[in-house]
Amino acid sequence: MGWLLVAGWCLASAAPDHQLCGGRWAGDWHEHFERARFFLEQWPADYRFIDTYVLPARPPLANSRDGAVLALGPTTMQRYQVITCLLATLTCFPLQAICRMFGGGARAAALLAPVLMLSPLFVQNVTFPWTKLPAAFFVLAAAPLLVRNLREPTGHWHLGLPQRCLPRPSSPTTRRPYGPWPSARAGLFPAGVPARSSAPPATSPVPA
Repeated sequence: MGWLLVAGWCLASAAPDHQLCGGRWAGDWHEHFERARFFLEQWPADYRFIDTYVLPARPPLANSRDGAVLALGPTTMQRYQVITCLLATLTCFPLQAICRMFGGGARAAALLAPVLMLSPLFVQNVTFPWTKLPAAFFVLAAAPLLVRNLREPTGHWHLGLPQRCLPRPSSPTTRRPYGPWPSARAGLFPAGVPARSSAPPATSPVPA
């Protein structure tokens, strides 16, 4: 329910934008739309987006995802705006998990929706179709998993599939400023840390 409120609010905030505007931000807006179409329509590898940037100038994960969703219907800027807006609001779900993990419970998770709706920073980054919130989603989704492992009473951490997959390849391949996150994760959970054993503890023999 909370996500539906946030998604509807952000879509309503983006609805008045009928054209690319916002000063120099218009270039980023159109560039990400071109990048999504690059993967969808298989443009030449040496294509320069907005006549300036080559493909490796930005990480490709979010743009390729947007292109895949665009393939389900007409490739228009209006559909692209709706798609990126809705996908950016998915950050609500890991934020709710973080609220619950730190003792907020269901009440804090319910209050998260109006807080995000009234946050100019959040709404701005949702309605502007760039890759910041898609990258933040992976970092936020991994945070509860790392905190849970830090709370393990035995001092041993189990590096499951989500911890391996979410922080390291996904966030940096979505947006470069999130690159330091895998280094921080590697410092907390080095590869050589043993997994927590599921076997029951051994009991000492009782003397006869």
